[in-house]
Amino acid sequence: MKYLLETHDLATACGLVMNRHLNAMLAREAGTRDGRDIEQLHMMRVALRKLRAALLVFPGAINKPEREALESELSWLGDALGDVRDLDVFLDRMALTRSELDSDSAGNLREVDRDIERRRSAKRDAMLTALNDARYTGFVAVLRRRIEKLVLV
Repeated sequence: MKYLLETHDLATACGLVMNRHLNAMLAREAGTRDGRDIEQLHMMRVALRKLRAALLVFPGAINKPEREALESELSWLGDALGDVRDLDVFLDRMALTRSELDSDSAGNLREVDRDIERRRSAKRDAMLTALNDARYTGFVAVLRRRIEKLVLV
């Protein structure tokens, strides 16, 4: 495994950072698809955001048109993951709020919970559609090839 060193040139440093975060993202994919542990989705999204940040930190490592194309795909995937994650966080906060209410007031939130659960289910279906799409697998392949060129693996 290669580590980021101050002797690495810009392209190598960018490639190593992006490789680390791509691997982290992919390591959380199965758990995100499974959906039993919402932290898997959270960690996949964090890795994705770090990939986006790497493009900003190392702007000279990748030519502008290719960088913009990668940013666009990362944004698309981030939207698909983020829609579900935002509702997960909302549901967690609603559960905490409900636990602090009397039973009548907590009961009044049940319809809100059902509505949010329906919306989350639809967003989760959309996220899974995105993860199953050729656009996603193509993006991962393009990003992997770009990283290999940067690092010269």
